[in-house]
Amino acid sequence: MIYLDYAASTPLHPNIRKNLPNYFGEFGNAQSLQMKRLHQIIERSKQHIANYLSATPARIFFTSGATESISTAIVGASEFYRKSGNHIISFESEHPSVLRALDALRKKGFDITILPILSNGHIDYQQLTRSIRPDTILISVNHVCNETGIIHNLTPLIDLKKKHGFMIHLDACQTIGKTSLNLQDLPIDFVSLSAHKTYGPQGIGALYIAEGRHISPIIHGSHPVRSGTLSHALIEMMGDAYLLAAQEIDSNTQHICQVRQKFLEELQETCFKQNNEKKEQLQVPHILNLYFPEASSSTIDLIRQAIYCQISSACHKGGLSHVLKARGFDPARIKRSIRFSFGTMTTELEVVTAAQLITKILTSA
Repeated sequence: MIYLDYAASTPLHPNIRKNLPNYFGEFGNAQSLQMKRLHQIIERSKQHIANYLSATPARIFFTSGATESISTAIVGASEFYRKSGNHIISFESEHPSVLRALDALRKKGFDITILPILSNGHIDYQQLTRSIRPDTILISVNHVCNETGIIHNLTPLIDLKKKHGFMIHLDACQTIGKTSLNLQDLPIDFVSLSAHKTYGPQGIGALYIAEGRHISPIIHGSHPVRSGTLSHALIEMMGDAYLLAAQEIDSNTQHICQVRQKFLEELQETCFKQNNEKKEQLQVPHILNLYFPEASSSTIDLIRQAIYCQISSACHKGGLSHVLKARGFDPARIKRSIRFSFGTMTTELEVVTAAQLITKILTSA
């Protein structure tokens, strides 16, 4: 099968794959003060991640993955700052891990507001402004939508933060290697990060916590943020993935734009419509969400049997895409929509073949 599901997970970068024996060559517990070599590995990886974000390395904390990072930020920050307020805001188009963390807080007595988004997929800042209250302590939003590739404009959110004093949690798991994120320009309080969305390993993620911000830990032990023995091998691989992402972002984006355009050219124009943002500067080219008006449910199933792709987030278990539903699309359109996502290893031959398979399935249905 052809793999067009890079938004779900990426393969290891070739440079990382060939260096696997070296990553696992070191042995020891990084919590031990004697393990200076392991400390150096971890600090270097923090530096690589911080460089991508224009952040301070000491404010990077490693987790088992993006889901833990998101829960640590949302649940941990809300519980730590509960004396300052009990109200949290997010959006219907957020990743399931964000929405489930908010469900958990609702059960603990927090007042949660989940706002709809505009039909074009962007934040309705007028509605958001009306929803902010004196007891609003946190707003959680993704930077790049994992189903449509839309890049949210965060500048108005920062302006509202300065006016009202709430904190911001940013899900930046789809950001790295796709677009820039400068925390010097965007003073965000908490940023959740992934490794396996940017050609690093699965099983490792990170959380950026701004200077002066705190959380109540969700994993208890000897560390005030996240306790547990660190996997120095996975951490080193994540750091190298972020270093490579920064070095190769321009060339990779150019390649992905080319294969995306080739894919669209090979598809019959009459057989699909785009669910993406029309303005290219407001979306990443890596994610393409297409609506096939003449397709049936069985046709969509046949396409997904031939090509690795998604009808929603890979983490969304069953049902219609909640992201497209949040934009007001009718169920018939959502059922006929597919997310394709491209990566650095996607070839023109793959997208041409995929387009031919889709066209054949649609015309023979």
